[in-house]
Amino acid sequence: MDTTTCPECGAPAEVTQRSALESTDGPMEHVKIQCVRRHWFLMPTAMLAAYHQPAAQPAAQPVAQPVAQPVAQPVRAAHEPALRPSRPQPPGRHSTGS
Repeated sequence: MDTTTCPECGAPAEVTQRSALESTDGPMEHVKIQCVRRHWFLMPTAMLAAYHQPAAQPAAQPVAQPVAQPVAQPVRAAHEPALRPSRPQPPGRHSTGS
């Protein structure tokens, strides 16, 4: 079984018949193809090469995406106090430091 692609829709198609038809330049080989969507064509074999389905290629390997790394947090010693953001003092009040 010969396979190709449909000239109209690109779906897989099968060569169902081969024959030689007379022409003014002598006999020319023709093929009849039918695709899975039921389109059919009678065309010279030379035209079939333009629509021929290439051999199956091995499946492409998925591309690995980089994994997000966690952001490192600074390590503090047990005797150091935890850092807290300072709060701005309202106007007119000042820290006394007591």
